[in-house]
Amino acid sequence: MDSEILLHPNVAKRFQQILVSLPHAILLMGPLGSGKDTACAYLLEEMSKSIDLSVHSYDAAEDFGIDEIRGLWQELGRKQLTSSMYRIVLIKQADQLGHASQNALLKQLEEPPQNTIFILMVESAGNILPTITSRLTTLQLLPIPKNIAATYFGMHPTSSDFFKIYNLSEGWPGTMVTLANNESNSIMDDINIAKTVLSQTVAHRIAIVDSIIKSKESTPERILSALIKTCYAAMRNCIDKNTNYDKWLLGVEVLEKAQIDLRAKTNSKIVLTDVFLSL
Repeated sequence: MDSEILLHPNVAKRFQQILVSLPHAILLMGPLGSGKDTACAYLLEEMSKSIDLSVHSYDAAEDFGIDEIRGLWQELGRKQLTSSMYRIVLIKQADQLGHASQNALLKQLEEPPQNTIFILMVESAGNILPTITSRLTTLQLLPIPKNIAATYFGMHPTSSDFFKIYNLSEGWPGTMVTLANNESNSIMDDINIAKTVLSQTVAHRIAIVDSIIKSKESTPERILSALIKTCYAAMRNCIDKNTNYDKWLLGVEVLEKAQIDLRAKTNSKIVLTDVFLSL
């Protein structure tokens, strides 16, 4: 692997192991902002240097359920590949698949078609059936050490610009690259909303709860995640300046509890309202 992509050294070694001996199924795992899309594209690029690829990409969050998986199985069975051609079945947001869809996918993983490699992209393996994960080779993305990130971006590790980039991203390469390049994407949009929320009065926070819930872009889950990132960045700033960070630590605790409540299907309006009253 070379310096074209920002990876944790252990992840880079794992990439090399996978490229030397291609598995029939890969679990590419990392939270929002970890750089999964970039890592997957780079993996496919490296694979294509030694084999011919035919990539079939699907998104489990966009109309890809049990019927589509069964149809895929029939399609894969019909099309025979030459010995030099490999078919890549890429399923993004695979952790959004329901149990019935995952069981249908499991049958394909148990009896994979010839020269077919499955790549499942997930934020975490918590929503994936153990019977599936046991058949996958895991590629877990990791935050980047400060010194490696600073070298990659050509910045001094103690500079204010690098400090901002690294703290807001928590070391995750996808977010770091976005911040360093001043790109606009969903993560930065969420962080900007989080900063606005934290700077407002309680009354103003409560007033925007409905707009967040109705938004198709910035969901309550994403806003909570962005608020946590922002609180952690502020907390690290306080630690570096040797000032009190209790406010931010309390904020993280409130936000992490809210994430648990949302996963338990608690009403999102109630969760956000409680959070905005507590921050």
